[in-house]
Amino acid sequence: MRQVFRKIPVYTGDVSGVCSALFELGGMVVMHDPSGCNSTYNTHDEIRWYDHDSLIFLSGLDEMDAIMGSDDRLIHDIAEAARIYSPEFIAVANSPIPYITGMDFEAVCRAVEQETGIPSFYISTNGMHDYVHGAGLALLRVAERFTAPGRQETEQDPGLSASAEFMKSMKPMKAHRITCNLLGVTPLDFTNPSTLPSLYSKFSEAGADILSCWAMACRPGNEDKCNVEEDDLNSGEDNPLREEVRLNIWEDDQLRNEDSRPVDGNLEAAVNSRHSLLEQISVSSQADVNILLSSVGFPAAEYMYKKYGIPFVAGIPARGVEKLFFEAVRRAVQTGQSQYPFRQRTEITGCRMSAEMGFAETSAEKKEESVYCFIGEPVIMSSLAAQTAALTGSRTYVFGATEGAAAFLGDTDSPLGGEEEIQAALEHLMENGCALKVVADPCYGDVLPEGCGLIRLPHLAFSGRIFLDEIPDLMSMDIAGLGAETRKKSDTTNVIPGKEGLSVKTRKNQDRLY
Repeated sequence: MRQVFRKIPVYTGDVSGVCSALFELGGMVVMHDPSGCNSTYNTHDEIRWYDHDSLIFLSGLDEMDAIMGSDDRLIHDIAEAARIYSPEFIAVANSPIPYITGMDFEAVCRAVEQETGIPSFYISTNGMHDYVHGAGLALLRVAERFTAPGRQETEQDPGLSASAEFMKSMKPMKAHRITCNLLGVTPLDFTNPSTLPSLYSKFSEAGADILSCWAMACRPGNEDKCNVEEDDLNSGEDNPLREEVRLNIWEDDQLRNEDSRPVDGNLEAAVNSRHSLLEQISVSSQADVNILLSSVGFPAAEYMYKKYGIPFVAGIPARGVEKLFFEAVRRAVQTGQSQYPFRQRTEITGCRMSAEMGFAETSAEKKEESVYCFIGEPVIMSSLAAQTAALTGSRTYVFGATEGAAAFLGDTDSPLGGEEEIQAALEHLMENGCALKVVADPCYGDVLPEGCGLIRLPHLAFSGRIFLDEIPDLMSMDIAGLGAETRKKSDTTNVIPGKEGLSVKTRKNQDRLY
């Protein structure tokens, strides 16, 4: 049975994705849902709930409300809560029941906004999609309501392509440090509290400023690490990014001017002070480029490209591929074209890769070479696959397991559905005589073929808090360090991340991997 999960869990639902994306933006999220489900959206799927307040409410939907509608009561309750808490905005989402009954949520939001004067919008959820779908819609609604025009919007000449029209309408590039928006940042993908400080540090060393983060701030105790001052650029002489990345992104004299700063007062205030995330987002249309760190931010990135002409770069600056990543950032700013630096990894490995999931013909002595297969969110996994390919020269495959994965996958990658499809794809790879290592959440262990190595990379949106202590900083981890290890089927090494990286455990018979 295709798209059926009997042994492994499914990814976090779209309703939880909405709550996660809007958690820190200062708004009020109302889930039209029966009482008791808030524990799922917040205490189970949301690790910030215990140290950060957020206005997330349930409507307490009961049987009579489901049958009769009770729109007036819902509008009254939302308006009353808004008068008490004065949120920046009101977002209304729904569970499967009101979705099935066909409640007009757009009309409800219009009535709420008319009564309260607070921006209100509907996010269409039904519990049948994953977190990428829900969080992506939430950030898209934020982009539509709160991003003010930055670049000059012009009518397109029908005789020009979109890219040519964009380049024609652009003013000469200002000589200042590149400004970026980080899109798709939620704890569901970036759980380790050191991830954001690492990310800010890499952008600072590369000569780029982060204008806004969609939509997560540094966790308590790490705030100062996410506010990099100009003086920090002159420190850290041992940082490998200094020679390799920073000079590379600014090698064009037209782009480099260390002393110049953005002249817009609102933009400068958003960068240099601790404004709320929503205030940062309000000036994000003035950025030079959007950084799509996960597929969660894709709808907002597409909207801002069409509306303001801001290109995006899909990927994360993982350890070992920072230079490739920031080259793509520079290229996006120069050309106005969005970049997918890690979608095609053939040139990175220097190996010929088949257009199908099988390998090209190899000699007998290379039949046992290590091959890495990455399963999970496609933007992050493609970046880690590129890291592995760059540092080891090994072939890498990415199996996108979330919705909309196909847009970020290369010719040799594939979006996957149910357990049977995952098992068939992995077995096909192993039939070609390779030593297969799968990088995935530990819960995938139950569907791996016998003799297949597993590198545990827990994902909060898949296994929840079961392996919370094992989730690493994705910006500094090194999966490729294991590429030289030769494992036998009987190997049963521990699988806890350490300073040297992640260790591998091999599936033997039907033993569980956690």
